[in-house]
Amino acid sequence: MCALPWTSDARTRDAIHLALGQNRENNLQDDAGALAAYNAIVAAAQHLGSSDQFHAVQAVARIHTKRGQFEEALAALRRVQIDQLRGFWHDSMLLARGDTLRAAGRPAEARAVYQSILAGDSGDPRLRKIAEERVRALEAP
Repeated sequence: MCALPWTSDARTRDAIHLALGQNRENNLQDDAGALAAYNAIVAAAQHLGSSDQFHAVQAVARIHTKRGQFEEALAALRRVQIDQLRGFWHDSMLLARGDTLRAAGRPAEARAVYQSILAGDSGDPRLRKIAEERVRALEAP
């Protein structure tokens, strides 16, 4: 039984959709169902700004990337105005973009995105470390 029909608060509905999407993606291996749940969070939103929405955008991009649908993944990430974000979410979104570009066979663009994380001063040290590792991996023979 799902609580969605009895939930009127938008943020609570997003949290439920996110949990449903994560369950379908991670436990049930149902990417189509997960994608539907994640899209339910972001499809009608005029402005994306909550953590559930950001998680959903990244998940949509991740699923499209896994499917080899790189332009769809990048389009999903472009829904977030990354330049207006600071701190964790700024770098997390850039990391997702870099990972998508790397998977799409665009290493120079991916490297530039990862290096922009390293050039910034507002990031989470854990994400900076991941960006450093990604740059090293791209430079390895």
